[in-house]
Amino acid sequence: MDDARRRGPAAFRQRAIGAALAACGWFACGGQPSMPPASQPPQVAGTLSAVGVAAPVRIVRDRWGVPHIYATNQDDLFFAQGFVQAQDRLFQMDLWRRSVQGRLAEVLGANFIERDAMTRRMQYRGDMAAEWASYGPDTQDIATAFVRGINAYVDLALQRLPEEFALAGWRPDHWQAADLLNRTDAFLMSTGARDEVLRARLVAALGRNQVDGLAPLVPPSRTEVPRGIDPATISYVLGDALRRVGTAPFFSGLAAAVTEGRPKSS
Repeated sequence: MDDARRRGPAAFRQRAIGAALAACGWFACGGQPSMPPASQPPQVAGTLSAVGVAAPVRIVRDRWGVPHIYATNQDDLFFAQGFVQAQDRLFQMDLWRRSVQGRLAEVLGANFIERDAMTRRMQYRGDMAAEWASYGPDTQDIATAFVRGINAYVDLALQRLPEEFALAGWRPDHWQAADLLNRTDAFLMSTGARDEVLRARLVAALGRNQVDGLAPLVPPSRTEVPRGIDPATISYVLGDALRRVGTAPFFSGLAAAVTEGRPKSS
């Protein structure tokens, strides 16, 4: 836990506001018309009414601002967790979701179109019912309650925008439980696709035997070139495109230059 979190939600929000200012400064975010006024920091003391809980929930924030949730049933517990997480991190959560879903260009401009397009190409489009079933039996119920809590706070935020959104110039969207199942982060951590591109280019340049000697596979095996694939046709451009998938929104080096509203390769 970093120092900002130890100092509580207020310090963390200062960092998030700084990120919003950076987004506007680096990527020329245009303020949208009719934006509601910015709000005060979220209410973290006293009593707050929220539609969606079956019984009263008690949330105690310790001196570091960490919430401790006391509920009488599982749905209310995870509803409250979603609510307080959105209180503390809604702007960060919104950016994460846009980043992994390929939706940054909607708010940060046309220089993110290429990055978003590649991120969308890598989205999982399989059987979502089977996906939910592969987790614990109550996972979907937990995720649904958690997202209802997020959306309860989003409803409040849409009335008076958190300062980060007001500065950046866009509104938060409501969430769906399936948003939590995005696999882009797993793709980023695996690096397998990019490694395959690099290996194919090495095979084209050096031959399979030499590559296996210089860069042996783990566990030990031989490099197999699929039938009908010529490694020489696999361009570094593919590796560069894969590198764009899910990249952090504030890394300006991955944004293509924009000329007359159209992305232009740098």
